[in-house]
Amino acid sequence: MFHLNFNMIKALRLKLYGNMVRQPAQFFDKEQNSSGNLVGILADEIRQINGASFELYAFFVQGIIGMIAGIVLSMAYFWQIGLIAAGSAPIIGL
Repeated sequence: MFHLNFNMIKALRLKLYGNMVRQPAQFFDKEQNSSGNLVGILADEIRQINGASFELYAFFVQGIIGMIAGIVLSMAYFWQIGLIAAGSAPIIGL
């Protein structure tokens, strides 16, 4: 999972850099497009995207763990309901 996230960040950074390099010369003459600001954008914007994708993974893992815990608890207290929960988990996941 981390490797996929790293590839996504690398591809986004390369695409953003490629778009910056292809700008006309007048783009770099503006004060808000100085080299420091552009490097900051490359670092900060991609870091924010990385944080958002990590939150998505965290919610996914939290959901899976919650579903497994619910099935285990239902099996421990009332095994028939646990079997129904385990059988319906793939349907709910869709």
